[in-house]
Amino acid sequence: MGWVESGRGWGERAAGWAYLAEPYARRVNEALSGRLGVVPGTRLADIACGSGYAANLAAGRGAVVSGLDASEALIAIARARTPAGDFRVGDMFALPFADDSFDAAASFNGIWKGCGQALPEGRRAVPPGGLTGFTFWGSPKRIGLLPYFAALAELSPASHVEATITQGDTGRPGAARADAR
Repeated sequence: MGWVESGRGWGERAAGWAYLAEPYARRVNEALSGRLGVVPGTRLADIACGSGYAANLAAGRGAVVSGLDASEALIAIARARTPAGDFRVGDMFALPFADDSFDAAASFNGIWKGCGQALPEGRRAVPPGGLTGFTFWGSPKRIGLLPYFAALAELSPASHVEATITQGDTGRPGAARADAR
């Protein structure tokens, strides 16, 4: 499936995702922004930014935020949340940003198993010495959302259930590093 089709799928329930599901990760989003040294003036790229929730938190720290996602519906929410941000619809495997244009790049649960080639794109967008940080979905059993994922599985086609289960593999030690090669 290409990024355009993926964007349509994620956009089907954009408002529900943005306001009901995405805030669960606030503590992790804030922790990664802290580890990346996000302070006033930090230029931050959020790859697969979804509805811009994490970018909005970073903007609250004073960052100058940019984001990219495949879903026009999610990007519309990101733009409404953070009007000063630069949010674009596009492909995370070909970021529409120049080399070395950010102090830091991040993705908050946006790059999963099989999407590792987005990691070098994130590194390309920051200069040597710049920071990149990524969070990954872990095992549904370990992240405390098993009832949530069980409900998703019950309501989803079989192909989506398998994708949801395998995305948890991304959080396995070494998986992201191997996927980026």
